Amino acid sequence: SLARGAIASSRVRIIVVSRLKRAIALRGAEAVLAELFRGARPPGRREPPLIESAPPARAYFALVSYRQERLEGDDSGTTMDAAALASIADVAHAAGLEGIWL
Repeated sequence: SLARGAIASSRVRIIVVSRLKRAIALRGAEAVLAELFRGARPPGRREPPLIESAPPARAYFALVSYRQERLEGDDSGTTMDAAALASIADVAHAAGLEGIWL
């Protein structure tokens, strides 16, 4: 069908769970959160990027839904906090997911 063909040829940008867990362990959830939502990637880092493009039909990932509205006066660039990101990474890892889509 047309829809199946469109899905087969599309790609999604997912956060790779194994890389996310390692990044949180090395740099802390707060720094990783900044990297994801503000593009604050440290210069000269040699690790692979946290986000990669994958075909949705072959990637084992979960969509994570979270509050989209910022609190008044919040200019952090995200509506998620570091504890939530760390918890999401732990649950995704325990579930055996390859990636998450925020």
